[in-house]
Parts: sequence; C-alpha cells; structure tokens
Amino acid sequence: MIDDFLSKFKKLNKSFIIYENQGWDKIFRTSWRNHKGGRVYGIINSAIRYWDMRYFLTKKNLIYPDVILINKLFYTNNYFHSIKKILIKNIFQKTLIKNTLKKLKYKKNAIIIYGDIVDKTNFHFLDEIHQKYQTFKKFTFYYKPHPASKLDIKIFNRLNLKILKSENKKKFLFKKSISLGATSSVLEIKSSKNDLAVYVPPSSLDFSPTFKIKKFKKIYSSLDLLKFLND
Repeated sequence: MIDDFLSKFKKLNKSFIIYENQGWDKIFRTSWRNHKGGRVYGIINSAIRYWDMRYFLTKKNLIYPDVILINKLFYTNNYFHSIKKILIKNIFQKTLIKNTLKKLKYKKNAIIIYGDIVDKTNFHFLDEIHQKYQTFKKFTFYYKPHPASKLDIKIFNRLNLKILKSENKKKFLFKKSISLGATSSVLEIKSSKNDLAVYVPPSSLDFSPTFKIKKFKKIYSSLDLLKFLND
C-alpha cells in the first residue's frame, strides 16, 4: 500500500512522519528509500518515558529517520546518539499561550486534573480526596479525562468535581494543575506556566515523563496534595 502510494510521485524531497519506532514507520522508511526519497523527519509527538524501550536505539538498526524532531522540554542525551536532533517547543506553547491565555483570568481555588490512560491511577487519586472531601471542600476540581478512560466520576459525588471535556472552551485559568500517573499532558501543562505537580499512585513506580526532573513537584498522598494546593 505504501509502495503504491509513493510510486505516484516523480520526486520525493521530504517526508514528515509520527516517529514511534514501530513496525509501520519502519516499513514506511524502507519503502521511502527504495523510491529514492529525500530526508525523513521523525516527529516525536509525545514525551519519552525512561522505560520506553522503543527509543533505546542501537547502531545495528539502520532504519532511522534522518532527523528527529523532539520536544525541547523532555529531551535527554540518552536517546538518538548518532542521529541529528532538532529540539522544538510544542505548538501549545506558541499558539495557546500567545492567543488565548492572555485573554483569561485566574479563578481562585480552581484546580485542573489531567487524567491518565490507566483508570486505576485515576481512581486512586480521586478516591483518596473523595474520602477526605471535607479537607478539600473549598476547592473546585476540573477533571480532564484521558480519551480512553472509562472511569465513572459520578461515584465521587461528595467532591466538587466537574468534567472538562475541552480546554479550548474554558473561561478562566488554573493556577494549579495536577497530572496523574504517566500521562504526557505534562508537556502542555508545563508550557502553560502554571504550578504543576505529578501524582504518583501508591505502591507504584514513577512512570511519568518527569522522572528525575527535580523542578517537577510530586504528590504521593492527600497530605502532599493539600500542601501543594495551599502553597
């Protein structure tokens, strides 16, 4: 299918692909080079977790993009030693902050929570603050679930908790943001220049892209959360 598509073009100068180092993009790069195409730019559209073995590359694998485009905030020298890198700022930082955030004001005690793809992590966090709802009653939590999440937040009915389906429609800003588990939403949160903490669930390793980055605050319990919110 890829060969048929590429054969329709007489000259192929550049290609930009989402780079995940999986089967489909290896097939594309092989086919591209068979058609004598120019440079391949691999775009890493998310954070790289330290445990993600797809990005620990070896010299034996020669099917690489010619150039890697990677988010500047989370780049480390552990990846792509022999490949040219271009460190970029994400689109969120260039557009949303410039055009939208300046028009909005902060709302007191409004907290945004970015859910993880793992509902067990989301449940642990929401359930802990739900059990101590009196402690957090002055705060309004806006929960932005991961698109794949199936958690029913109605069970946390004692919390002042609201669903935020789209940030583009919000009418105010959040001074405090909480990222749950391993979600890569920290890329956007950190770019928005508000105060950010990452929740690490109990009896769990820190799978967040912020692992070993000291400037990110970590929350392990409701006490940590309360301290973060009141700072």
